[in-house]
Amino acid sequence: MKRYSLAFLAAAAFSLAGCGGSVTTTLGNPGPDGSGITGNWQLALTSTGYGSTTYGIYLTQAGSAVSGIIGDQDAYPDCWSPPAPPCAFPFGTIDLVLSGTIDSAGKLTLNSNPAYEGGSFSITASTVRSTLIGTYSTTLVTTSPAGTWSDQGTISGTKIGTLSGTYKGTVTSAAGVSTSIATTLSQSASPNAYGFLEVSGSADFTGSSCFTSATILSSDLGAFIGNDIMFVNFVPANSPSTTIKLFGTLSADTKTLDVTYLWVTGGACDGEDLGTGTLTLQ
Repeated sequence: MKRYSLAFLAAAAFSLAGCGGSVTTTLGNPGPDGSGITGNWQLALTSTGYGSTTYGIYLTQAGSAVSGIIGDQDAYPDCWSPPAPPCAFPFGTIDLVLSGTIDSAGKLTLNSNPAYEGGSFSITASTVRSTLIGTYSTTLVTTSPAGTWSDQGTISGTKIGTLSGTYKGTVTSAAGVSTSIATTLSQSASPNAYGFLEVSGSADFTGSSCFTSATILSSDLGAFIGNDIMFVNFVPANSPSTTIKLFGTLSADTKTLDVTYLWVTGGACDGEDLGTGTLTLQ
C-alpha cells in the first residue's frame, strides 16, 4: 500500500511506505456544534518511548459505516539496532485505507490489514466539538527480526475546517522583496487515492517583476491538503514553463494560512522569491 509523507514532500522528495495495522477508535458524540465525524482530522501521537508523529486522516460517515484515509505528515522515527523493534515502529503500522462502523453513542471502530506478520493498533479518545483527546496502544509481531513489540502513548486531534474563499497577504523574501498575493482556493469534496484533499484555484500577484496572475497546476498533486498542511503549485499565465511553489500551514478554522515557502522554478525568475508571510481569509 502506498503512502506519501508530507515531511519529505516539503523537501521536494516523495516518500512511499508499505505498511498495515488495525485501528480501534472510540470517539465521543460530535458535540453541541453538530460538526459530526466526516472531515479532515489532524492527529498527534506521542509515544512513551519512541518520540511523536502527526497523522492526517479524512473520515467519511454514511449511516453507521465509516471509512478513513490516512496521510502521514512526519517522517518515521530512525531505525533501531537489533534487538530493538523494526523500522517504522510504532508509527508506521497503519494502513492507508481504513473502514469500520460507528454506533449511536459515537463509538467508532476502524480496521485495516495486519501490520507486517501481525499486530494491532488501537486508539481510545473522546471528542469535544472539533477536538479529540485520548490514548493509543499498539502491538506488533514480526519474524524478521523475530519478536513482539508493544508501545502506548497519548493522542490528540483537531478537525480542520473546509478550505474555501479568497486569501490575501504579503510574502517577504530573504532579500527584503515583498510580493502581495490574492488567491482564491477551494478543496475537493473527498480525498484522492493518496489521502489528500485536492485544491483548485487561481492567484494574482502584486510586486513581482515576472508575473501578475497564475492558476493551479493541473495534476492530482498540483495542489493538495493533508491535515493542516497545504502545497500549491501555480503556473503563471505569461510563463507556462514556470512553477510558483507555495507551502503553508492552515489554522484549524482555515481563516489563516502561514506561508513557509514561496519559490519559483524555471523561466526568468528561476530561484527567486524565497520568503515567508501570512495569508488571511477575506
